[in-house]
Amino acid sequence: EAFMIADAERGWAWTRALMEGQAPEIRLICSPATTNLIEQLAEAASLEYETIVHTRLTPLTVAREPWPLEELPSETILVAFSRSLILQLKSELERLGRRVSVIYGALPPEVRHKQASLFAAGETEICVATDAVGMGLNLPAHRVCFFELEKFDGRERRLLTPAEFHQIAGRGGRFGIREFGEIGATTNFDLKFVRLLFEQAPEELTHARVAPSAADLALIPGNLTVKLQQWQSLASIPDDLREVVMPAEMESRVQLASLLPQRDVEKLGLEAALQLVNAPARETSQEYWYACARA
Repeated sequence: EAFMIADAERGWAWTRALMEGQAPEIRLICSPATTNLIEQLAEAASLEYETIVHTRLTPLTVAREPWPLEELPSETILVAFSRSLILQLKSELERLGRRVSVIYGALPPEVRHKQASLFAAGETEICVATDAVGMGLNLPAHRVCFFELEKFDGRERRLLTPAEFHQIAGRGGRFGIREFGEIGATTNFDLKFVRLLFEQAPEELTHARVAPSAADLALIPGNLTVKLQQWQSLASIPDDLREVVMPAEMESRVQLASLLPQRDVEKLGLEAALQLVNAPARETSQEYWYACARA
């Protein structure tokens, strides 16, 4: 999922994998919107690269009419963006006599794999899923139906971007499994937005993200919270890379670092403490995060 290299909070890990990967060859699979950025990074690091362009082999079209829940075709991924709504839709579809799989981010990997396998084998006919279905799962779906087109991104509830939409919609009609794919929605209102998003090309990515290493922070005085804030304000990126590289978003790291007293940081060591604050913990899981840190 090379497009994640531009993600404000997590992109630094992809940048590090690309620029520091100890391998004779690295293969990246990405959308056209990501290609130029990857090429610029490779050139900046004097890495030899080859770009091979592929075209989608299975046609993908937008449905002419909406698919209400009562008439949802088999071999469909139904997309929603919260665990509670996923489970609600599962119950509603089962009440209608449908066999249903569910996939969402918080599922343990083995459970997620089992649910995907049931759908792939035809033992369930509908897969109700969040955008987790767009990350690393190759499901043999004929159709992708959007129950909703807005998601909460950790800060606000907003409409999907064209890039997010295409990442999910692309699960429909995979080559070698189906001859074509369809994208739709459960209402006429949402189907209009599906058509609009389908016709919009994703914006080209402009900047990869970088985060500080323990060695970087060791040179900055103060506690871990101050070190992270100072690193972000310094934005110590070489001038020749400023057009393609930006500092990662530090807000969540600073928030987690503020939960660690200096004595805990000293006991853990700076490198381990930094690894912990890089963990993607939201407000609802911070108490558990701190329990793990203390352990």
